Amino acid sequence: MKKWFLFTAVLAALVMSWSALGLAEDAKQPALPEGMPPMGPPKEMAACAEKVGTWDVATEMRMDPKSEFMPSTGVCTFSMVAGGAALQSAYSSNMMGMPYEGLGHTTYNSGTGQWMSTWVDNMGGYMSVYTGGLVDGKMVLTGKDIMGGQIWDTRVTEWPVKDGKFDFQIEQSADGGKTWAVYMKSVYTKRK
Repeated sequence: MKKWFLFTAVLAALVMSWSALGLAEDAKQPALPEGMPPMGPPKEMAACAEKVGTWDVATEMRMDPKSEFMPSTGVCTFSMVAGGAALQSAYSSNMMGMPYEGLGHTTYNSGTGQWMSTWVDNMGGYMSVYTGGLVDGKMVLTGKDIMGGQIWDTRVTEWPVKDGKFDFQIEQSADGGKTWAVYMKSVYTKRK
């Protein structure tokens, strides 16, 4: 009986000391600033879950609005990163006879209420940043890019996934958005 009482007393003392240490650790943690968003991914990121996986991509691209589109094929793998706070796309293909690869990240900025996307590839080492949201059921993001030393307005449009496919298009404008020309159009087909 004495052993049981002694064991219980020691166990209780350990639990209380661990609790006290935990409270002391909590006391050392700074309070979160008022208005700081909760930890974890924005609930809007759930809309990206259907893209996770590997997709075959059929693309047509041109470097000038007066030239013909050149076809190419590629592969894009989408995965959720940063604890589900961003959708990452890793793309690879051959473009104009040369290896091409790019990496993108898309997230919902709960502070601004807009979607954001970044893109960087092995053509010049430039990072593009686009923002926007849903327009007529399509995701439409806009930003600025540099091509041939000129700054262009860029509009990226992505249609919703339907039957394991979705369309993707990039348009550019050299006149501040008065007129737009399609530079790239792709069809993504999800692998089974």
